[in-house]
Amino acid sequence: MTPPHATLTELEWELIPSSGHSAHMHMALDEVLLDRVIARVRKPAVRFWSWVEPALVIGSHQSVMNEIELVSARRLGFTVTRRMSGGGTMICEPGRTITYSMYLPDSAVKELSFRQS
Repeated sequence: MTPPHATLTELEWELIPSSGHSAHMHMALDEVLLDRVIARVRKPAVRFWSWVEPALVIGSHQSVMNEIELVSARRLGFTVTRRMSGGGTMICEPGRTITYSMYLPDSAVKELSFRQS
């Protein structure tokens, strides 16, 4: 297992195979996997994943009502979900969007600047 205060270059990584799930399931997986890495129950990991449905993914601090016209989004077949990280709204579509997530303890990046991380 990775030492508790390992730097980014000292981490032992796990590659999680690509998987297709609903947008809501992908957001839930991000939360669970990060929690398990923080709790040191699993190794730091990288997960590449694909979309099985069109989705609009809003950042943690965005307002759905300010960002998305829900009636139109649903009429066009988009699922609306929220990720735990910040940033703007992402438009994700099957076969057109490659997504990845990295799960690592904060000790691995705490000495890095925003740009370095």
